[in-house]
Amino acid sequence: MRRPALTVVLVFLCGLLADHYLTLPLFPLLAGGLLSGTLAVWLGRRHPTLPRVIALCACLSLLSASAFWYTVRTGVASRHHLSRVCDLPEPITIAGTVAADPDCRERYTLVTVEASQAVIGGHPVRLTGRLLVRLGAPRTSCAYGDRVRVTGRLRRPDPARNPGGFDARAFYEQHGIAGLMSVRDPARLTILSRRTAPTFHTFLIRPMKQAAERTIDATLRGPSAALLKGVLLGEKQALPEDILSAFSDTGLTHLLAVSGFNVGLIAIIAMTVLGLLRLPRTPATVGTLVVIILYAFITNLTPSVVRASIMAGLFLIANLIDRQTDPLNVLSVAALLILILWPQAVFDLSFQLSFAATLSLIVVYPWMRERLPAGLRRANTWWKRWLIEGLVVSSAAQVGTLPLIAWAFSKVSLIAPAANLFVAPLVLIATALGSATVLSGLISVEVARLFSAANWLALQGMMHVAAVGASIPSASLIVSRPPLAVMAGYYLTLLLIIHPPRSPVGRRGLVALLVVGLAGLGWEMFLRPRDLVVTFLDVGQGDAVVVECPNGYVLLVDGGNREPEFDAGERVVLPFLRFMGSRRVNAVLLTHPHNDHLGGLPAVLEGVGVDEVIDSGIAPETPAFRHWLDAIKARRVRYRTTAAGDSLRGMGDVRGVILHPSSDFTGSTGDPPYGLNNASVVLRLDYRAISVLLTGDVEDPAEAGLIEQDVPLRSTVVKVPHHGSSTSSGLTWVEAVRPRAAVISVGAWNRFGHPDPQVIDRYRRLGTAVYRTDEAGAVVLRTDGRSFRLEPTIRRGRERPLLTPSQALGSILLTGFRENLY
Repeated sequence: MRRPALTVVLVFLCGLLADHYLTLPLFPLLAGGLLSGTLAVWLGRRHPTLPRVIALCACLSLLSASAFWYTVRTGVASRHHLSRVCDLPEPITIAGTVAADPDCRERYTLVTVEASQAVIGGHPVRLTGRLLVRLGAPRTSCAYGDRVRVTGRLRRPDPARNPGGFDARAFYEQHGIAGLMSVRDPARLTILSRRTAPTFHTFLIRPMKQAAERTIDATLRGPSAALLKGVLLGEKQALPEDILSAFSDTGLTHLLAVSGFNVGLIAIIAMTVLGLLRLPRTPATVGTLVVIILYAFITNLTPSVVRASIMAGLFLIANLIDRQTDPLNVLSVAALLILILWPQAVFDLSFQLSFAATLSLIVVYPWMRERLPAGLRRANTWWKRWLIEGLVVSSAAQVGTLPLIAWAFSKVSLIAPAANLFVAPLVLIATALGSATVLSGLISVEVARLFSAANWLALQGMMHVAAVGASIPSASLIVSRPPLAVMAGYYLTLLLIIHPPRSPVGRRGLVALLVVGLAGLGWEMFLRPRDLVVTFLDVGQGDAVVVECPNGYVLLVDGGNREPEFDAGERVVLPFLRFMGSRRVNAVLLTHPHNDHLGGLPAVLEGVGVDEVIDSGIAPETPAFRHWLDAIKARRVRYRTTAAGDSLRGMGDVRGVILHPSSDFTGSTGDPPYGLNNASVVLRLDYRAISVLLTGDVEDPAEAGLIEQDVPLRSTVVKVPHHGSSTSSGLTWVEAVRPRAAVISVGAWNRFGHPDPQVIDRYRRLGTAVYRTDEAGAVVLRTDGRSFRLEPTIRRGRERPLLTPSQALGSILLTGFRENLY
């Protein structure tokens, strides 16, 4: 077996994935692993002539062991674990130790605390696990290792609340954070004692990192300093949003994170310096390994750095003992070590992109280079070689990471290979000069300024190339998130193209597989009948509804709230539109100009193309509405008003009719006599036998007016008026609409007390299924016009149960042992 580590890591990976998606019980895993492992050992001794059977048994044993290990690491926690006391109705006081250097931002500070004790209901309770505290101040006096006490409401991180949204729960759990606490008053975090005993972090890592940051801040300013910290130290929090966006649009985001490129360069610099000191081979290698390890700790042990550090270390050791190495085998060893220590890394995007890019450079790059014309492969001038090699390397990495980037960002850069061609050399220069700046800063800041002055040109060049690339029309392409089956098919096809079967039967199978895959893709993209999809987004205390018609027409009704720290249009609506692959919105309908419906719409106009904007014509003199009008004018979007009796055009088989407001509710002077809520636009959508009623914030007067006008109110699904307020959804209205399902768009713990329990009771008494976005997240309605289904984004009761060690032992021993947690 030429690459044993590759086989081992693939089997180990399959075990992790199987346990994650299937939630396998502990006893069968342990029993199956022991049985198959024992059988493999027995066959190896008694029947060594059966290598395939022995290998199969060994693989089954490893598969069971990895699944068992994943369960133990992710599904078992102490009965004192703080995840068991999250989401209590009252604040709790937690004492613990600061587990990492506080992360100071512009408006707040993030402090990671390793909990040891809590006071719940006046009683002290032992506690374990980590929580992340957000302090409402840009600075804090606490430091790594200090004993602190903090009081606030402890909550579990939210899962993804909208389709394609950020899954905070998975992200934080992957990084060992079990609870979140937001504390506006920094005085509620008190320091109990300071750490006095030195540790590896406080004695060595933190001083080195702080010295590097001080030197960079002393010799560079503004975005250049922030960019160098990102490239050299992996700290990109201070980078302006426009620079981050430009790097993203040009496919250069990976250059802002420390990766194998940086580790390799640091290793070369270390080897060069130690070589100039004329150290023997062994001390020079050991010294380089020490430098690599220190650099990995300084850059926070991110998966890409750990992967590169392990690979670099293995190559250095192999070179020292004069052993040949196989890059694919070394990569597999690095992956196996990371997955053993941190099984959740398999779902970490940094881990996925790092290993996918490296694997592609090992496998795809040689294949692509071999297929270049002979004249290009043997280019005799340096600039031709640089151009060809750079394009091939960048294209190979792009091929390997394309599905992952599309899945994570719903965006693919079309100019990434060309942009990398120019930026990669600048990153090399910036990293080398940045290292020289940091090292010389230990001796003289004036000398460090000379290196930074030269480095400023390289950093400015990086930002300029990113800005120019982002300004190119269609530099990046918005795509819908590819299904897992499509991603698996992509990688399988890529593998079979690079390593095609040698037998005629295998080649015919490959052709058949490609034909079936293309046929399935064609059916999914062009031939499959489309449903009407109405998504009631979770934008907190506000409304935003996206309607996607079978003919592709996209209508956005309202855009949620906009506050200083949260813009629903930027944070929720735009990511969802990208997730569904929409590059244009055919129409934006504003029900009424309150901020919780209007606030996020300007960001939508700035982020995607919009054909027309529709509202009731009411124009209040408010800053939010003026900002909205300015955005319409700046984007030159067609604008029109609507009223009761109008219809929406272009929706194919879907009929959209405006039921409200009439002139009695808008008023002749533009001042609605019953208020803005009662002048909301009410839209009815009919698709064959299924109807949807979108009601804005209408209240009792508007509801009575609609009933008196005898308009068609009976609907299959209704968006409950005014977030379920007691001033709306009267009994007469509910009986007139008589929906089979009702969706309430409402924010969790909102200060208005929405929804009113009596409103929910009125709907439920009629047999209506009630969905709330504060509990279910976004609610997606899918219908073919004959039947319908509602899909909440958050599905309760589907998570892996968290066992205590005693419960896990009882599961293994089949004793059914249970215990009280508190």
